[in-house]
Amino acid sequence: MKYIKDGINKKEAIKLVAKDRELPKSEVYKF
Repeated sequence: MKYIKDGINKKEAIKLVAKDRELPKSEVYKF
């Protein structure tokens, strides 16, 4: 994941991915 490589912690990365993909967090955790 590009977010984690950028030094963002996992919780923040999950938030950003959820925002980018417009998915609920529970959906993001599946990936």
